[in-house]
Amino acid sequence: MSNLQVGVGRVDITPRSAVPMAGYPVIHPIDGGPRDHDGYIGRTGDFVDVADPTYARAVALTDADGTAVLVSLDVCVVTAAVTATVRRRVRDAYGIPETSVMLVATHNHSGPDFTGQWEPVDPSVTAAVVDGVVQAVAEAVGSRQPATAGVGVGRLAGLTINRRDASGPVDPDVPVVRFDGADGSCLALVYGYACHPVIVGTHNRSISGEFPGLCSAMLEAVPGGPRVALFVNGGAGNINPRAFPYPDGENVVLAGRRGRDPRIRSIPVAARFATALGGEVLRTAAVTATGPLRPGQGVGGALRTVEAPLKPADQLDRLLRHIPHSPAVAKVWRTARSLVTEVSLLRLGPLVLLGIPGEPFVETALRLQTRTPDTLLRVAGYANDYPGYLSPPDEMAKNRYESVATPLSLDGVAQVLDAVDAMAGSV
Repeated sequence: MSNLQVGVGRVDITPRSAVPMAGYPVIHPIDGGPRDHDGYIGRTGDFVDVADPTYARAVALTDADGTAVLVSLDVCVVTAAVTATVRRRVRDAYGIPETSVMLVATHNHSGPDFTGQWEPVDPSVTAAVVDGVVQAVAEAVGSRQPATAGVGVGRLAGLTINRRDASGPVDPDVPVVRFDGADGSCLALVYGYACHPVIVGTHNRSISGEFPGLCSAMLEAVPGGPRVALFVNGGAGNINPRAFPYPDGENVVLAGRRGRDPRIRSIPVAARFATALGGEVLRTAAVTATGPLRPGQGVGGALRTVEAPLKPADQLDRLLRHIPHSPAVAKVWRTARSLVTEVSLLRLGPLVLLGIPGEPFVETALRLQTRTPDTLLRVAGYANDYPGYLSPPDEMAKNRYESVATPLSLDGVAQVLDAVDAMAGSV
């Protein structure tokens, strides 16, 4: 008999009223600023229709030590305020410690700006998404049943590129954790890949889950597939998709600006990418054996807060001139000296997720990710909060988009990354 129980939930969180879209803010050239976005055209305004729905997908695990909950959202970012609200409601309803609940954004650039990061939104929009997340968790907690678990690592090379340095590293691994019910059916897959969901371009005004949402929907529709498939992005801060045909090795964003066929930045091409990723997830899941949790494979979570200093006022003004944010976000940055954020761990049996807020670079993930005989450690980017890009110190010092785009100072980024190292060491 398994010592593990697993439940799943999935709730449509697509906004029911017009809201701004996330991921492609207007970027203004500034004197002496980075040149990464020459030729770029941003996007403002509300979405006009829905190509495919966006979801909050949840998995809840319970063993003798406690319960852990992972929620993956088809959105660009989650904020500390959203995470705190969800955790509080889940704690009050089910007694699950706040340390054992992790929210990850897929970093979808074709979804809604439901938190008002770049343009103001009605608070009811944020509240509706939070309600959906809590409902997904309720479904997961309420459907727990005896389960077995197993982990495998696939590989999907050739679809991504390091956008800061085309000859730089990428992370081709496709980690997959499979949870089966007592009858052998697949309850859930938790799978990962490190890549910005920016295949669909700035011209798009249709809500979509982009390649992560499309991939999860495909996996859930396959006969014998999981009831719920949760995507976890990795160290994707400097990783973009390649444009199709993939062997050409061209960053899809640059290819779009250079006048390539505009169809390369479309939802159908995002679906092509999703199919390639989903195929590797299915292959890996199909050959992954499941069983009871072994010694050393636990369930639970931990977190540590970090008070990270912000950039000086002149540098924050430069950031806000370069990339306008909503008045609420700008006010916080201009009136605070630091941001309180967090680094977290979530143990899901054979997988340990190292939750990093914002956008860690692939070099950070590659340095930290390990595999022992019983446990796989993988970075989960865009986890629980969004303090911007977390460039390694040598990259942070360069005049590049990601270095300018974070409100954190060099020391602030370093403090978050130091906490990441400490948390990884605790595993």
